[in-house]
Amino acid sequence: GGVFSRGTCVISGCVDINKPGQYLFGFDDEEQFALELSSETDGNCLEITSDNVQLSCANPDFPGLIPSGRLPVNALNLGLRAIAVKNVVSNYNVKITGCEISNYDVGVELKDSTGIVVDGNTIGSVNKGVVVNGGRENLIQANTITPRRVLGQDTLGIEVKDGSSYNTIFQNVVTGATVGIEVGDIFNSVIENTLRRNFYGIYSRKDITSISEPNRSLIFWNHLG
Repeated sequence: GGVFSRGTCVISGCVDINKPGQYLFGFDDEEQFALELSSETDGNCLEITSDNVQLSCANPDFPGLIPSGRLPVNALNLGLRAIAVKNVVSNYNVKITGCEISNYDVGVELKDSTGIVVDGNTIGSVNKGVVVNGGRENLIQANTITPRRVLGQDTLGIEVKDGSSYNTIFQNVVTGATVGIEVGDIFNSVIENTLRRNFYGIYSRKDITSISEPNRSLIFWNHLG
């Protein structure tokens, strides 16, 4: 549930955010807590189904989205997403900022959504950091992603699936993934990202081009190390 304070709804558990507003995921004290998934959110801790939503996890007393050890899932928490945006069309007025996420299958997933901003989040110990699954014109920028290391388990920093176009992946840092950034469809931009100690830095399943051929994905000025 959530409690409204000074125009901001403070969320203290896994919920469906289905109304516009400003939301802060956190607590007013330093109590230890464990999150339990709601049966209404389809394996997502926070599910956003409304436009004009600003979600922040910047409360300094909040340690991040960490699921309870009591969850009836395997050690990799397969199928669990910390934050999911589903079927939302936004003019860049849905923003997810300042969240610390760990121990999920997927940190943030954008499902069939448009104009979503995922900015300045820290995501670790996940199989996939950010997934764009359908939709277009989303902005994924300035996130720090460090997937978990599990023998025999492929991991992805940022994945843009087939059917996702005109998305911008800008100035993210991905470290230690099987694939740092994977782009499946055309008309996406991957610019000025830093990729460190990934098995593959950037992988594209479609044609890569330069600015002179704007009918393909643009991948340039990225730093591999």
